[in-house]
Amino acid sequence: MKDYKGLDFEEVKELIAKYASFSLSKQYIQNKQPNFSYLQASRELVRGKESLKLYERYQAPVFAGVKDLYDVFKSVGKGKLLSGADLFDVAMFFASYKNMQAYKRNIEIDVPLVMDYFDALSDFTKLGEEIERKIDPSGDVKDHASEELSRIRKGLKQTESDIAKKTGELLQRYSGSLMDQITATRNNRTTLLVKAGDKNKIKGFVHDESASGQAVYIEPEELLILNNKLQSLRANEKNEMERIMRELCKMVEPYSDEMQANLETLTLLDVLFAQAHYAFSTNGCYADLQKDGTTLFMRDARHPLIDEKKVVANTYRIEKPHSILLISGSNTGGKTVTLKTIGLFTIMSMSGLPVLCDEAIIPLFDNVFVDVGDFQSILESLSTFSAHLSRLASIFDAATSHSLVLLDELGSGTDPNEGECLAIAILEYLKEHKVMSIATTHYSGVKKYAKTQPEILLSSVGFNLDTMEPTYKYMEGFSGNSNALEIAKRYHIKPEILQTAQTLREQSFSNQEILLEQLEKDKLELLEAQSKFKNDEARLLLMHEELDKAKHKQLEEKETLLRKARLEANEILEDARIQAKEVMQELRSLKDVKEHEMIAVASKLKSETVEDVQDDKVYEVKLHDYVKVKGLQYEGEIISLKGNKATILTNGMRMNVKTKDLVPAFKPKVKAKASVKTTMQSNSRMAMECNVIGMRVAEALPIVEKYIDNAVVQKMYSVRIVHGAGTGALRKAIHEYLKKSKYVDSYRLGGEGEGGLGATVVTLKGKK
Repeated sequence: MKDYKGLDFEEVKELIAKYASFSLSKQYIQNKQPNFSYLQASRELVRGKESLKLYERYQAPVFAGVKDLYDVFKSVGKGKLLSGADLFDVAMFFASYKNMQAYKRNIEIDVPLVMDYFDALSDFTKLGEEIERKIDPSGDVKDHASEELSRIRKGLKQTESDIAKKTGELLQRYSGSLMDQITATRNNRTTLLVKAGDKNKIKGFVHDESASGQAVYIEPEELLILNNKLQSLRANEKNEMERIMRELCKMVEPYSDEMQANLETLTLLDVLFAQAHYAFSTNGCYADLQKDGTTLFMRDARHPLIDEKKVVANTYRIEKPHSILLISGSNTGGKTVTLKTIGLFTIMSMSGLPVLCDEAIIPLFDNVFVDVGDFQSILESLSTFSAHLSRLASIFDAATSHSLVLLDELGSGTDPNEGECLAIAILEYLKEHKVMSIATTHYSGVKKYAKTQPEILLSSVGFNLDTMEPTYKYMEGFSGNSNALEIAKRYHIKPEILQTAQTLREQSFSNQEILLEQLEKDKLELLEAQSKFKNDEARLLLMHEELDKAKHKQLEEKETLLRKARLEANEILEDARIQAKEVMQELRSLKDVKEHEMIAVASKLKSETVEDVQDDKVYEVKLHDYVKVKGLQYEGEIISLKGNKATILTNGMRMNVKTKDLVPAFKPKVKAKASVKTTMQSNSRMAMECNVIGMRVAEALPIVEKYIDNAVVQKMYSVRIVHGAGTGALRKAIHEYLKKSKYVDSYRLGGEGEGGLGATVVTLKGKK
């Protein structure tokens, strides 16, 4: 019995099918049905899990070019001639093999079942390339498909050109006899539109006349030969194109069965990745199937047809000693949604489809039986209750201890007392035959019976009496009330009616039932209080985390401002040093200034700096930061970072230090004036070396170039450029410049006492 009407199974399959790439796979998903064979059902679920892993890591393969070509493959297998468009579709289908293989090569995880599909594909790439070489995307045969077709089409172009040229001459010659200076095509031949009265003035063949009879379509005799040639060439072109397409079809024909097998395999692959895309997009999963299991479990299940922003996630379980789940609660309170969600996810899992759960465990059922909704049969003239009973009879005849039975509003549709008794009898039968069942009811007698049976798990779905709306919150272990009197009160039923109803209700209850009801209310209130406490606790924890983040951000901003202030102060000091150096260079030209006094002033200025007052704070270093080593006078740029260690370039050498020993420092400004004075008096002294350590190539090269220019002006013979050892990039760039400079005679790396690898000694041209 495969009747799952009322569980929304078809609607959900339609939803998943939208993720498929082509029609066959969409249809395959829509036609899926539960499989009650453990081997087949479990294999489909495992294959689904593998495809979901693949989608999470690599997304889906590209299915471009794959379409429903089943009839095309079948036709060509019977020797039928395909159209150019069909042949090009076949070529594109063959090309999809490359996409599948490219995807397969990237797979680095163990997915043997899905890999079987990839391995099953046959390679027709070369055959597809041959078709593409001869057929264009519009389905036309390409000019170079054969030498003969190329020759024919060249002839066609030439003949069409000759006709156009001759037509132009004829339009001028017979202009007085023509209705218009245009040509027309009749019977695939070029004609002139001639006035009816002048038709005898032009020799040729009359093909047609206008609707008004005032003009005739004449093919002048000068065009007869050219038109005949054109028709002949077109016939030859058609025959040659058919020959080429027949030849291609003959090439494809022997592989008809393999091509159909490829199409089926690609359909199965697209189905898997469509389902995986759906599961990934909805945070779904594939269930675990238990062969001999007695536990049904769904954690945070969400019905797929309810808006994801509104749906309530619930956890459902049926496990020993329970075999029956009885759900009660208010009308419109979500009892049926709960039953349908569990039933739907069960048959989806048995169909190899993903479900909207965080985790799901499904026992292997031999069938699922459903009685949900109104099954009144008009054709059989059955009442709702009669149809309900007829369906129940069929279910009890077929259900076994390995079946799942879903019964909505058990015993409804008849006299309440009799319906209640029938419902209890049905539950008793299901319990005795160990049939896993889920049923909904609002009969108090049925709930009272269920409380005494260890095999029945009583639960309910919440209803908010303040808003008069269902909460859809599933509460295990609670026998919810129908709340009919409370709901009636909200709809302003007269108080005396409600009072009478309440009195009659209380009279029908025993003291024990009243105590149990009050106990359940207290338990529910306690549960709600606990839930509120947890929500408040989570909200407070979130607020605490946000406050911590704000505090941390404030401290970071404070540190950033302090660091910026220190760097700006150091920048001011550096500017002062540069200005002092310039002044000292000027002072050196004066005879009455002592050198040691100037050096003492410079040393004092150099020692001035704004230190980091928070030496205990670990500075978060980044690559290329300019830093200082705590407790040492070494400064430089970070050229590499690895864990808690950094390498800095300082004074032409590399130094490995721990990041906790670094603090930010101000990178000294490099000005050309500080190293090289461009305009010098005859009695000034120029430095014998140019120091560009720590600079980038773009900064250093202009300074070196200026220095060399000044050295030439000063008629110096040999100078030294100090660039540091470092990575060698700066040295290499300087050597490239020196090699091209017209002022440089030669250069070499420094020897002992000259700086070694960290310096270059340059010999300038113009030695006297």
